[in-house]
Amino acid sequence: MTKKSTKLNLRIFAFLMFLLPLGAFAQTTTYVCGANSATLTPDFQGYVPVAGDKVIWKDGATTVETITFPNADGGKYVTPTTLPEGAHEYTVQVITADANLCPGDVSDKINIYKLPAPVVTASSSVPSACVDLTTRPVVTVALSSIAPPSGVTITYNWTVTLDGVTKTLSDIADQTGNSLTMKSGIATGTYVFSVEASYNGNGAPILLAANCKDIKTVTVILTPKPGKPTITVG
Repeated sequence: MTKKSTKLNLRIFAFLMFLLPLGAFAQTTTYVCGANSATLTPDFQGYVPVAGDKVIWKDGATTVETITFPNADGGKYVTPTTLPEGAHEYTVQVITADANLCPGDVSDKINIYKLPAPVVTASSSVPSACVDLTTRPVVTVALSSIAPPSGVTITYNWTVTLDGVTKTLSDIADQTGNSLTMKSGIATGTYVFSVEASYNGNGAPILLAANCKDIKTVTVILTPKPGKPTITVG
């Protein structure tokens, strides 16, 4: 092969590699949180396990389950609800019962990341204030647990009540990021702000249990300005 044709082939290869989607190189991570599990289903690419075959599941270099056929679930593996927080890399392999047959190749890795349940703190800069103050009370929420991995964010969902009656949040406060600034001209009374923090996979698969969120409340009391007194002479 000439140098010229070699260079041409390399250019064609590079061009084809450029056309491939990013997903052809990157492995998607599935996130789980709380008491939830991920079910991993193997595909043996046309091979049907027979009696005595073993399906070996590993997390990294550690064998986490050995399934001997026949198996009603087809060799599925369910991650435990007690899975330690952090990254896990699962692979599966078939070991044939017949010693004269070759064992199957080890699968590509499947990435599972166990998220810690989010924990947040919420507070108000001014828990009790006169409704006519120029400085408006600010309610802020902050993540107090371990920060999520890159690509996963915390979503804050706010609600508010006034003296026990649900109100429209935008009528009561302006939201900027993870804080609320109460508006001027709103009614006096007891405001209870509730914020629910939960994970957002931003397009990545994310399996969230019901307990994988945190809810905090903050109370702000707005009192009326005392009326201008009058003086009488007796």
